Amino acid sequence: MKSVRKAILAILALLFTFAAFPATGIPVAQAQPGIYIPLWMQPNTVIVYDANLNYTVIQGGELSADDLVGRWDIEAVGLTSNVPDMLARPNIKVEYDLHGFHQNIYYPKPGSPGEYQLSNPIRSRYLSGIMADGTSTGDYGRYMNYDTGSYQYNRLTRSGDVITGTGRITFFTGPLGEAGTHTLVKYDCATKMKVADIKGGTTITAENTYADKSRTFKKWDVGTLNTAILDIWSDSNYNAITELSTTGIVDNVYSGYVSIPVVNY
Repeated sequence: MKSVRKAILAILALLFTFAAFPATGIPVAQAQPGIYIPLWMQPNTVIVYDANLNYTVIQGGELSADDLVGRWDIEAVGLTSNVPDMLARPNIKVEYDLHGFHQNIYYPKPGSPGEYQLSNPIRSRYLSGIMADGTSTGDYGRYMNYDTGSYQYNRLTRSGDVITGTGRITFFTGPLGEAGTHTLVKYDCATKMKVADIKGGTTITAENTYADKSRTFKKWDVGTLNTAILDIWSDSNYNAITELSTTGIVDNVYSGYVSIPVVNY
């Protein structure tokens, strides 16, 4: 079954060019050869890939054709995002949010089978980088803004000694940050690799511009952040995203703004 699913995904990646699933009419982004991580699943789904890029559903499940009926959010965003950061990689874990939208990619923790970390293990060998002054990521990670009822993109821009960003703020789990060198605690956060890998411990300001909420966090990790501008740490005891989310529940921030000081290691 896994091999059949993998084959189907590969065929779709080669054949669909802004096409639509016949039964849904929902757009599928232009694909490049490869196996891409699904952009949507059932709410709160967790999947794990094996060494051959077959995935197993650990929690939740896949969407059926019936699940897509009436899903205006999926229709607006599209079913797939075939960009390099969304390519499946061996042994990663992927989490989805309460709407079933892609949230985080976790990488195997070196030397600890069955354990995961937000940062790519290569981060333990060198710092992933900070964007140059005067540059921007451009629009990335199209997502549904449930505050406004329309889709939008994430964007990070550096001007002088500050990186600012607008978009989605998410949350992640795991005991250790900074490639296993820092024990994560309440109000820690992660920034985007290769773009805002600033010095650990730097204070970052995050806002929900729709709900007029703000709070500061400490940068102590980095992640892929394919569909977000900031990731806030949480555990089973407390999720600090509730202090920023529009409704005050465990949900992402969809009208987010961040101010990230550029502090080098």
